[in-house]
Amino acid sequence: MTDTTSAAPSDDDTMADYWRDVTPAIQEASQQRRASNRANSAALLRANGVPFESKNGGAHLIVRDGSGRIFDLWPGTGLWQLRGAPQRWRGVQSLLGNIKNGDRHGLKT
Repeated sequence: MTDTTSAAPSDDDTMADYWRDVTPAIQEASQQRRASNRANSAALLRANGVPFESKNGGAHLIVRDGSGRIFDLWPGTGLWQLRGAPQRWRGVQSLLGNIKNGDRHGLKT
């Protein structure tokens, strides 16, 4: 009779072990990247003279342009949206371009 408890680990076991080991490092890197994005996005808005209000510790920025439009920006992920519009966009540079160049994405309030 053979002992099945000492069998070599299956591929599923080794993959599970791998992900169990790397997941904390991936999560930490993601948290650091989002924190950096929050700081850098706010700095870019300030440098470009774009008024904004910070909410929830900088996780949500309410951005206003010169024509009275209001944008919601989540700088950790780069997601932004014109209030009242269904479309969502990504990237603080894209938002800055929309604010500076007017209605760049065909957004209407």
